Amino acid sequence: MSRTLHEHLNYLLNNAIHLLSIYKEDLSQEWQRILHFLHQNEKPVHVFALVKKCLLRHFTFVKIGSVNVDDVIQAIQTEWMETFQRCPEPESVIFHLNLLENAAHKVLKKRIAYSSKLHPSVHYLFSKISEAMLYLYHQEIQIDDVCERLLSNPNLPTQWVARIEEKKEGFSIKKIIGVHPYKNIFDENTMFCSWDEIMSVLGSSHLPVPWKNELLLFGVEDKEVAERLAVSVHLFRAFQEEEEKTFRRWQESRWKDAVILFNEWIIRSQNFQEAMENICFGFGYFLPFERCALFRLADMESKIVGLYGYRLNNEEIQAITDEIANIPIVNESIGKLKSQHHDMKHFQPIYIPFANKEFPENYIKKFGIVSLVIVPVYVPTEGKIIGGIVLDQGAGKHFAVDRSLFPALMKFGQSAGELLLRFIEAPVQKQSLGVNAVSFSSREIEIMKLLADGASTAEAASQLYLSEFTVRDYISSLMKKFHAKNRTELVAKAMRLGIIQ
Repeated sequence: MSRTLHEHLNYLLNNAIHLLSIYKEDLSQEWQRILHFLHQNEKPVHVFALVKKCLLRHFTFVKIGSVNVDDVIQAIQTEWMETFQRCPEPESVIFHLNLLENAAHKVLKKRIAYSSKLHPSVHYLFSKISEAMLYLYHQEIQIDDVCERLLSNPNLPTQWVARIEEKKEGFSIKKIIGVHPYKNIFDENTMFCSWDEIMSVLGSSHLPVPWKNELLLFGVEDKEVAERLAVSVHLFRAFQEEEEKTFRRWQESRWKDAVILFNEWIIRSQNFQEAMENICFGFGYFLPFERCALFRLADMESKIVGLYGYRLNNEEIQAITDEIANIPIVNESIGKLKSQHHDMKHFQPIYIPFANKEFPENYIKKFGIVSLVIVPVYVPTEGKIIGGIVLDQGAGKHFAVDRSLFPALMKFGQSAGELLLRFIEAPVQKQSLGVNAVSFSSREIEIMKLLADGASTAEAASQLYLSEFTVRDYISSLMKKFHAKNRTELVAKAMRLGIIQ
């Protein structure tokens, strides 16, 4: 895969920075107007003013070159702590970040017709800034800070600390902190052949203390003090290692960000059509995939029906109605899931690295299938699959999958399932699928079921003891009600609305 989930989420954040930088002047005016209002009403402005200043400064940097979102967030954190030496009030953070974000959306709506599709990345940016300020970071302990603290401790009388780096060519003195006659003489290019030479030049007989990829040498006379210093450094290092573990755990849980963003995006859906569109957009936007297609299981889970496609020809996706048995790898996977006990089902995504060898030729040619990921659309409360999401990196592209993506894929599939089921089980209404009729006769439903089973006009007429002309009239009437161009589209829409299974 071209990007890991962590990289993709950073990509969304950086996109938001670049997008907002384009409208820097408009944002500056809008934010200044709000700041003026806060001042007039004697409201606290510290958080708003500081974040505003930092963002506008970095928007300027974007025009000069690239800006990393981590640098932006860290700059806000650092500037806050340097200015106020305390954590901000949570209420102020949430209130002021909401003001900043709402103003940003206001500017984008004025400038961009499709700004609603850009909303998620901008919202994510302000959410991460808010999170960073609410849970103000433990800065990585800097080695210079450690040395300064040790030098200022009256219980550990030390004149100087030398930071030494071991290289292939020998040893180099990176920096001397404290008071030493050679403090400004050596630089990193000055090489010493042996450790004895270093000790001789600096005038120390004690063993160094390791710190990451460096060695620390202390200017102390007392052996006991040197030992206490070594213990102190090890404690600092142990603390930092714990911080590094915390940071790694945070990185590993970034998939939760994607799930939150996806759920916030799809929950706005007002009907079945919007649900399909938002689900497919969410899979393609919040995860590192290019194309997405949503399918529903029908006819006792023996058929797949195309519902919607993102960055695909939607008519081609909706024209798909096929027997699952015709796609052995999918049929086999669903069979395995069915055999599991309800409590044990996990509905993991299916990665097919060479789908061009597993899928029917007509799909391979039409969509340029090479590699695929299939995500079950699963309803946990019901313990059943109602459909699937098919994802790839675009026509003709082979890709590998980062397994750390699977938790997000599973959660996306579950959220999609719960949402779709809500609309599928709702009473059939006029929805934005172009259906004018809200009720159907039993005869109409019988004919639609037969068409879904692949019956011809003559076969349907024979089974229902009707003339072919009568069946044709029924079909023509149904196609008008559904605004369907052909029988395939008629059946697909009927299945999507849950009128037939």
